[in-house]
Amino acid sequence: HGCCVMPHPHPLKKRKVYRAKVYVDEMGRMAYDTGRACDNCDTPISDNVYYACASGCEVDFCKKCHEQLEQLFDGLDMEHVTWVARFVASAAVHILTRLDASSRRALARELAFAWPAAMFERLVGAVVDVADAKVVHLQDNSDKIRSDVDFWSTVGLLQLLCAANQLPANECRFGELVPRGPRVPTETFVLAGIDKCDAEGEWARWDGMRESRLREQEQQQQQQHQPQQKTGTAASEVVLDADRVELAGAFASFLSHSNLVPTSFWQRCLQQDVFEA
Repeated sequence: HGCCVMPHPHPLKKRKVYRAKVYVDEMGRMAYDTGRACDNCDTPISDNVYYACASGCEVDFCKKCHEQLEQLFDGLDMEHVTWVARFVASAAVHILTRLDASSRRALARELAFAWPAAMFERLVGAVVDVADAKVVHLQDNSDKIRSDVDFWSTVGLLQLLCAANQLPANECRFGELVPRGPRVPTETFVLAGIDKCDAEGEWARWDGMRESRLREQEQQQQQQHQPQQKTGTAASEVVLDADRVELAGAFASFLSHSNLVPTSFWQRCLQQDVFEA
């Protein structure tokens, strides 16, 4: 996918399959029906050896991906990688939970009109890379996906940056005849790593939250005492305008962040929607 990766936060333990249905794959090779899929390449694990989280996370890697990642990480400063991810997540949590709506809007305007374009683009790229690196380690095949506060906070920060990116396209500054347009291309914000996740499971969670999404939308409308200028998607408007940004519920869903989701993932979710209709 060409996106950033980082080591799993917990140790990985080698697991060997002893009791599993053996079959011959399409290439004529012996394979094992492990009932598991690799969280990196998103394909069924058919070897008798795979690697799983030793702390109980529902995250697995096939032998091939584990070896490739080990080679990739060899000789790199893993402490620095972990520090970057932790710093971005901490900054995101502070912005979303400690700042009120007016402060978040002020921050977005500062990023939109005061920051140099090159610096803003580098900031967007860094946050996208951190989110892409984290998405591989999400437990996307269970409801535990909502429990990763650091990841969803990083997504919330990315939505704030997306809203800031759109602000110059919505208004003319003094001395300008036409709006400037977005600071960086909108496709810069797409998280390619989401394409590795389980679209069927995501659609099921999204469909199951139908009523809760309606209640959250009503609460958000009641919280907004004054109409605000539209800055983009519903998620980015929540990040800017909500008195309190809730990182649970519908917010902790890929499909709530339509501007960040790859087209191919949307297509897979749509196919599941048509199948269930």
